[in-house]
Amino acid sequence: MEVLEGVAVHRFTYAVPAGLQALCYGGGILPNIRANPLKVALVPSFMGAALSVSRRLVARLKPDIVHAHWIVPMGLIGAAAVPRATPFVLTVHGSDALDLKGGMLSRLKKSVLKRADAITCNGSRTEAAVSALTGSSNKITRIPMGASSLIADVGHELELDPKRFHVLFAGRLFRGKGLDDLLDALAGFEPALRPRLLVVGTGPEAESSKAKAIALNIATDVDFLGGIEHRRLLALMADVDAVVMPTRTNEWVEAQGLVAVEAMVAGTPVIATTGGGAEDHIVHEVSGLLVPPASPSAIAAALRHLIAQPGRARQMAATASEYAETALSWDSSARAFDRVYRELSPSPQGSLSE
Repeated sequence: MEVLEGVAVHRFTYAVPAGLQALCYGGGILPNIRANPLKVALVPSFMGAALSVSRRLVARLKPDIVHAHWIVPMGLIGAAAVPRATPFVLTVHGSDALDLKGGMLSRLKKSVLKRADAITCNGSRTEAAVSALTGSSNKITRIPMGASSLIADVGHELELDPKRFHVLFAGRLFRGKGLDDLLDALAGFEPALRPRLLVVGTGPEAESSKAKAIALNIATDVDFLGGIEHRRLLALMADVDAVVMPTRTNEWVEAQGLVAVEAMVAGTPVIATTGGGAEDHIVHEVSGLLVPPASPSAIAAALRHLIAQPGRARQMAATASEYAETALSWDSSARAFDRVYRELSPSPQGSLSE
């Protein structure tokens, strides 16, 4: 066990040697399996180890509430490990409800959702998918994953030319995230007017994205920064002129889009595609700009709009930031989860909302 910022963390081993434990992290279990189908062989040992450790912890700690994230795998583990008398909260993040479709998989997900005493969803699309699976929305609460605003004392060690327009893309580098479309959008600018693009993230298409930038003759205008510490990413996000989330939502649904939320909290103008979770929070031309998915020309037009009207861009960012501070902050999300917990198991020790 280790303690991280006051939270006890119990880890478990599901493969030996430790180097074989490559199922999680990075882009997550599903993207990792898609990138390397052989990793599916790790699923049984992962599930078995997680269930064994969870049962032991529940028996020893006797928690007032158990809260699992993702329908599969940890929701399934929680449903099997938690006694019926213990309230069970399940948070659904999007792909666990929107993907993994099929007869047996759908029945499995329905059984986990049925076991949960309360379900939280990060956005409207996740909520709709869960409602369709359960046939009811009675025990569903929509709670976005909040974003941190604690960035004032953190730097990012990157020089930004004040005379140039800087655009940030942050996310796992695979087709669904739409970086290709953003690169095509930049290629449409005259060289002297082209924004500088900062790409933060790793993934299976990192090298092909770099090759595309070279092929488009824009490599000198694109910086691939790889993965950076999250708090430094937030600091960088606050200093750039725009954050673009060009998700190809016609291929892969971004259920919430935490990058857009973080940019709104940071007070930076956001361009995001329609069809995903960004529409839950961005009002077009009021708190950001929305463009169709897989449309480089629309992304380019939105960037030109922000460049040509800096005052309007600042106004949209200020509106977004004001909304985000009350609706999308960590504090807001914590209070919402606190209300869910107290409805299931009221505590005499008070609550965050008091």
